Amino acid sequence: EIRMSFIATPETSSHVQQIIATSQEFGIPLCTKSGGHSYTCASVDDECLQLDLKLMKDSVVEVDDNGRHYLRFGTGSRGLDLFQVASKLDYSYVHGECDQVGTGGFFLHGGIHLGYESAKHGTGADNIHEMEVVWANGTV
Repeated sequence: EIRMSFIATPETSSHVQQIIATSQEFGIPLCTKSGGHSYTCASVDDECLQLDLKLMKDSVVEVDDNGRHYLRFGTGSRGLDLFQVASKLDYSYVHGECDQVGTGGFFLHGGIHLGYESAKHGTGADNIHEMEVVWANGTV
């Protein structure tokens, strides 16, 4: 039986920073869920403050100065969310096998597609242009 103490659902990086500061102030361990699921339940722990990032899921296709298209998305996006945005322009991206997996966790673990995508385009992590990270000490 797993007993979670609290679940926090931040919408911004500054919310994440505030939650980290609060967990440290009260000595409550954090566990993090990107927004999708985990086959190993890695985002669930006993008596922790679960940081559920599911609300941080804005996703858009942007064009850089060289005319290259890329997806800008929040860590709470799931594979399905990105498919819906990219497919409007007939684009795709290196993705996982399950559309319910949170993209933050997928890319954090390397972003490996066991089919043709990684063989042709590299891993998802190979294709990251930039990212914003809130570190465990609360800095961005």
